[in-house]
Amino acid sequence: MVFSAGRGTPGVVAVVGATGRQGSAVVRHLLKDGWQVRALTRNPSSNASQALRALGAEVQQANTEDPASLRIPFEGAYALFNVQNPMTSGIDAEVRQGSNVAETAAEAGIRHVVYGAAGVSDQPTGVGSWDS
Repeated sequence: MVFSAGRGTPGVVAVVGATGRQGSAVVRHLLKDGWQVRALTRNPSSNASQALRALGAEVQQANTEDPASLRIPFEGAYALFNVQNPMTSGIDAEVRQGSNVAETAAEAGIRHVVYGAAGVSDQPTGVGSWDS
């Protein structure tokens, strides 16, 4: 089922990686469509975080390496957009961080998850960031 702000949103959407390219685009789009957005970032005082706050996002500090830091921001969220950047953190970290987010989201009862990833197959491509 697809919800739109015009038909009534069921709750907050948490966005992991909210100050990056994909995450910030998702935040802006959701806000424009009338959703409540909880923008998660390691640095809530950064210029990018402040810009999202000015648009109406609730900015909260979180670190995907620390599952405990995700619990409060995920509390009460209906949906989640999740993206990691293997180019800055490495492939092993991308897998670890993605697992941390998925497990914490399941514990929090988040009902709808979108994961932004490059690859979509279980067959190796030889491109590390896709295969992760």
